[in-house]
Amino acid sequence: SIGGLLGYGSGTSITDSYHITGKVTALNTNEGGLGGLVGGLFNSGTILNSYATSEVAGEGYTGGLIGYLSSSRIEKSYATGKVTGTTNVGGFVGKVNDSSVIANVYANGDVIANGINVGSLIGAFDGSQLTNSYASGKITQTGLDQALETTKGLIGNADGEITNSFYNSTKNVGMADETLFGKTTAQMNTLATYSDAGWDIAANTT
Repeated sequence: SIGGLLGYGSGTSITDSYHITGKVTALNTNEGGLGGLVGGLFNSGTILNSYATSEVAGEGYTGGLIGYLSSSRIEKSYATGKVTGTTNVGGFVGKVNDSSVIANVYANGDVIANGINVGSLIGAFDGSQLTNSYASGKITQTGLDQALETTKGLIGNADGEITNSFYNSTKNVGMADETLFGKTTAQMNTLATYSDAGWDIAANTT
């Protein structure tokens, strides 16, 4: 597990933290996880009000904020760096499983991958919950047809509860999940897209 701030965390709580410099990179990451902030977080860990802006480049289980999230929670956090990997790659998280919860997060970095389970927000998502989140980055899939089958706009391979979450369908045209989660650039820049979906959000009046 390798991360800009923390490699491996079990039951760890991370609040008001960030990583903004350099590039986080590693080979043979796989199930350990590689992320701009945290490599892997397990066993009731939490991330709150935190972010990463650095570029992330690895192989499997690679994400802009965190590589692997299991039985843990992330809220009110974001990632903005470009993410490059192979399998289980996402702009925010590479892989999520075991009743994890993600709410009120976003990613806007581009994603480049050549393996299965690739999404602009999350690569693989199993038995977990995602609420009020979005991704605006562009996905570039350089793999074969098998990889294309599990490359989708929001989450590459999803088997969980997904509510009020979106990706940019202008940048990612023709994805299989477009009718479920796709929003054009114009829609994503419109307050009503989020308020109509039940987000607690207000316009910036300053």
